[in-house]
Amino acid sequence: MTILLKSEARKLVYLRSTWIIVAIAAFFGALNAVATGFALDANAQDFGFPSTETVEGVDAVYANTVASYFFALIVGILIFTSEFKHGTAIATFLVTPKRNLVLIGKLIIGALAGILIQIVSFSSALVAGYSYLAAQENAASPTPGKWISYLGTACLSGAVLGVVGIGIGALIRNQAAAITSSLLWLLIVEGLVTAFLPEIGKYLMSGAINGMLQLEIGPNDFNLESSSYLSATSSAILLIVYGLVFSLVATRTTIKRDID
Repeated sequence: MTILLKSEARKLVYLRSTWIIVAIAAFFGALNAVATGFALDANAQDFGFPSTETVEGVDAVYANTVASYFFALIVGILIFTSEFKHGTAIATFLVTPKRNLVLIGKLIIGALAGILIQIVSFSSALVAGYSYLAAQENAASPTPGKWISYLGTACLSGAVLGVVGIGIGALIRNQAAAITSSLLWLLIVEGLVTAFLPEIGKYLMSGAINGMLQLEIGPNDFNLESSSYLSATSSAILLIVYGLVFSLVATRTTIKRDID
């Protein structure tokens, strides 16, 4: 199993797209944190959001340390679909005929890669957010322990979305189709449902991640507050369930379908 894990890790490391995604995720996290702080201080009060002069507003800025989780999904998809895009799938499964072992290796590497992406993005967003807030004269301090909570959320969301990406890649082997459809669902469909129908959205993946953040920002026009979502513990459990479901999808799909 160790050899298999090393092999899967090498495949991911040697993909140039992997490092491009890591760099973009770091940039996205930093940009998002600064943009959120600027938006809150500009005219966000018109929509019911707090400014960075409040603890709630500062927490909202630092919540962007988790925002790059969808890049973990992309990497998970790449891990599986790259085998078919580059024609290495047959060789991979011939070297290790037990498909379940190959899949376990990919799931582990997908989870670890997702965590790595989120840690890099978390660090970048944390530095950018801190720098922006330090430049504001009246910026409040974050809720004690929030950074640790957000780091835990970032790591868990990265691991789960990496696994989900593996499941989607196993189901939709065309790389472009898998990435496009997944991002459309996660960023647009789930985003809209989570914002405007929180009673439904809180059970979706993005809703579970928002629930783990537990943002206490009060009533606003977009229903982004902790009371709209499940508790942090329940949200974490729900997210893990998504990971398990997509692991099962990947297992059944990989074992039953022909490799070509």
